[in-house]
Amino acid sequence: VKVVDQNNNPLSGIQVNILGLTSTTNNKGKAKGFAPDTSALPISISQLGVSDFNTTVDVNSDTTITAQVEKTSVVDFVVTKKSNQDTLSNAMVFIGDDTLTTNAQGIAQASIKGPTTINYSSKYGDTLQVSGSFDLVDNQDTSYTIALEKLFSVNFEVTGPSGGIQADVVIDSDTMKTDN
Repeated sequence: VKVVDQNNNPLSGIQVNILGLTSTTNNKGKAKGFAPDTSALPISISQLGVSDFNTTVDVNSDTTITAQVEKTSVVDFVVTKKSNQDTLSNAMVFIGDDTLTTNAQGIAQASIKGPTTINYSSKYGDTLQVSGSFDLVDNQDTSYTIALEKLFSVNFEVTGPSGGIQADVVIDSDTMKTDN
């Protein structure tokens, strides 16, 4: 298998899975695998920094398959507590349909093609969470810190002389209406 980028330049250090065995590309972008003659040889690439590649090929003799992948940004999401900036391991980061989990250093990594706007949400347990977005300008590797805030709920009861009334409650410039 020869792995090249979108400009047909060979990529080294890419792990290629051939029939369940992993081989790493050399400086010419080539990885070797041995398999019996088969009509359905699965080949896949899934690695940070490049787009995924999956195919099944027929192999009856020595065959070279070219896998063209696109370089992507590796984004490190660093998840911290907003109150003290301590990193959080096992925090969840949600990007589209993908769910990432932070490691012991509070980092979750994703491979994302730019330029794009990344919409995310993150949570830790039931009490810390936040949502937001940022622009990924190009395909440069980057780090983005997500500072989680503590959630709390407050119940208000607003009453008048004849019972409950509707009122506006303002907290930090957010206005909420009470129910009757």
